[in-house]
Amino acid sequence: MKQLKKNCIFTFNTIIDALKAMKTNSSKCLVVLDKNSKFKGTLSDGDIRRAILQNTSLTSEITKIYNKKPFYVEEKEKKKLNLINIFKNNKYEIIPIVDHDKHIVEIIHWSEVIFDTQEQIDKLKDNSKLSLFIMAGGKGLRLKPITNFLPKSLLPIDGEPILSIIMKKFSNLGIKDFHISINSKDKITKNFINSNFKKDLKIYSEKEPLGTIGALGFFKKIKKSTETIIVSNCDTLISYNLNNVLKNHFDKKSDMTIIAVKDNYSIPYG
Repeated sequence: MKQLKKNCIFTFNTIIDALKAMKTNSSKCLVVLDKNSKFKGTLSDGDIRRAILQNTSLTSEITKIYNKKPFYVEEKEKKKLNLINIFKNNKYEIIPIVDHDKHIVEIIHWSEVIFDTQEQIDKLKDNSKLSLFIMAGGKGLRLKPITNFLPKSLLPIDGEPILSIIMKKFSNLGIKDFHISINSKDKITKNFINSNFKKDLKIYSEKEPLGTIGALGFFKKIKKSTETIIVSNCDTLISYNLNNVLKNHFDKKSDMTIIAVKDNYSIPYG
């Protein structure tokens, strides 16, 4: 129950209380309880954003802004449901599980279900020998004018910064050693990392453009215990069994393995 309390908030709490709880738990959605600790609803970061846009004060209680009719499941019905499909079809962040008195007994997060049943199967073997290096030092010229306001690495996919998605994906595969190169003038990405991944992600600042893969030179300056580096662009998402890639890489004793996609372009000239 102690872990449950960290992801719960009461109807009499304020919006600022909710924001602090979300930051502490790295959660985008909290369960709302009444003074008797009974389930009343959910509060998402989207609910808070909409309230702020309506000039609601951060010191206001969450009573008027939380979702009072969220999807939830009674404990006795849980085994009868396909939670994977429910999450996929409805894009819920969480599913609260309650007893017959509407007390919270469990809070299921979408990543627990999706990753446990899919990516955990592909959890990388011997991941202690692996590092992930994310290339985010580019200017995002091909994505202008969007990148005039937001760095490429923080562009949202379904409301979540792509950098967060990449971090979660590889973290759930078992990798623990993360590195990222950014432009030395990119204060937005640096602040985002320090607020969300300060302990997990080592930052390297490019004082001048180092080219497509030049930032890997930073590895020469530090002692590394990892034997293999997985390099990812900050705007690339892949869905592939990396164990297969690594097995092929090691079996062939390759110096480098590249994951690419084949595409066709029709040129409308002669």
